[in-house]
Amino acid sequence: MSSDFKNNDPVLDHLSAYERKTLLGMIRKGISRRDFMSYMIAAGATTAASGTLFTGLSDAWANTPKRGGKIIFAGDQHGPADTLDPALYTAAIDYFRGRMFYGSLTRLTDSLGYEPELAEEVIPNENATVWTFKIRKGVEFHNGKTLTADDVIYTMNRHLGADSISKASSLVSMIDRWEKVNDYEVRAVLNSPNADLPIALG
Repeated sequence: MSSDFKNNDPVLDHLSAYERKTLLGMIRKGISRRDFMSYMIAAGATTAASGTLFTGLSDAWANTPKRGGKIIFAGDQHGPADTLDPALYTAAIDYFRGRMFYGSLTRLTDSLGYEPELAEEVIPNENATVWTFKIRKGVEFHNGKTLTADDVIYTMNRHLGADSISKASSLVSMIDRWEKVNDYEVRAVLNSPNADLPIALG
C-alpha cells in the first residue's frame, strides 16, 4: 500500500485491525471498485487514497496464505519455560508471542488507556464493582469455532481462585466471579471497586 496514506489521509491511517479486516472482507466477497470507493469516500477518505487502498487490499487478498504450514519466531529471551499457555506467561517474550495468537477483551492504547478488542463494548456500573463486556460477534478461533461467552468465562476462570496456576492471578484478584448474561455478554463481579479492570485485562 502507498505511504501516501499516512501523510495525506488520516482516516486510513487510523483504521483499526478490525476495520482493515472488514474492508478486506468486502474485497473477498467481490465488492466492485466503484462501490468500495463510494464506501470509503462516505467515510471521509480521499478518492486517490480509496483507489490505492482498494488495490492494496486486493493484492493482500490475492496473497493470503492457505491454512497450514509453519511460523518461525525468533527472539533473544527464549528458555525452557517457553509456553503458548497465557496462564503460564512469565517473560516479555511470552507476551509478544501470545499476542500473535490470542486476543483479549481489551487492549492497551499508546496513551496507556484501553480500547475494546474482543469486547465491542465495556460498561461499568456506578461504583466500578460490576463490569459488563459485550463480546464482538463473528470472531473465530483458528479451528473455525465462533467465540462465545462460555469461552470468555472459561478463559477468565483459569486466572481466578487460590488454586490457580496463572501468573496473572494477582492482577485480577479483585474479581469475585464471572457471569454469563447471554451468548455474547459476560459480567465481572468484583469484591471491591476497580476503575482499572479493563486495563488489567488488556
